[in-house]
Amino acid sequence: MNVQPNRAERGPANDSRADHHPPDESRLLAVYPGLRQTGWAVIRPPEDAGQVSPSVAASGVADLRIARKLDPAERITGHLRELGAVYSRWRPAALVCSRSGGLGHRASGARLLVDALQRWADGHALSVIAYPVSEVRTAMAGKPNASKDALAYAVMQHCRLIGENLADSEWEAIAVGCHHLQRISKGDLHTGPAG
Repeated sequence: MNVQPNRAERGPANDSRADHHPPDESRLLAVYPGLRQTGWAVIRPPEDAGQVSPSVAASGVADLRIARKLDPAERITGHLRELGAVYSRWRPAALVCSRSGGLGHRASGARLLVDALQRWADGHALSVIAYPVSEVRTAMAGKPNASKDALAYAVMQHCRLIGENLADSEWEAIAVGCHHLQRISKGDLHTGPAG
């Protein structure tokens, strides 16, 4: 059975569970890192051989909605704080994320975010597996430059989430998680560096 995201679970609500619980090996935290919005999803692989779709336990957006401008370091700190709440609540065993390329990515605050995300994952003993955005879009929507709408629709179909109203960054996070699970199921696990 596919578990759709519960609207009440979309944000990383504070949870009284302590961090000392062991990670759930069946869960992964999928992240689409961005300075304005970082999309995240907690995903489980299909539970049995007859099930095709992964289960999306929860998804959300780390988004600092503040009127004043924040420098990248402040935004990153806020995003990681929200991801920390997600980690404490769901205890995933691994982190998969998208990484974009190009000169702007390497020379901007986005690079700071990716580096901070790696350090955050290391601090939580999470392995990090990163996939190029173009690879994820090709696998999920058929083209490396698929539009956000095309990607969202492909993910809706794949995960049986038709009708869900999620942010673009949430669809991107779910897409990278699904792509990772597809690679595992094919025995083609990406093991390259996260950055």
